[in-house]
Amino acid sequence: MYFCIRELSLRQRRIIIYKYGLIDNVEKTIRETARNFNLNERDLEKEEAEILKILRKKMNENSAA
Repeated sequence: MYFCIRELSLRQRRIIIYKYGLIDNVEKTIRETARNFNLNERDLEKEEAEILKILRKKMNENSAA
């Protein structure tokens, strides 16, 4: 999965790493993540959905190769 994360923008990487605790192994809530990135929860959910869509696509491309 880490090779797919490199395909994201810096902001997208920071959001996904923070939200899912990929560095500190502590998953954050939508509220905590939104607050940390100065977003409202709805905007963060939309951005997270887009990020996950990109990651799924990249993972599928890499598994098909």
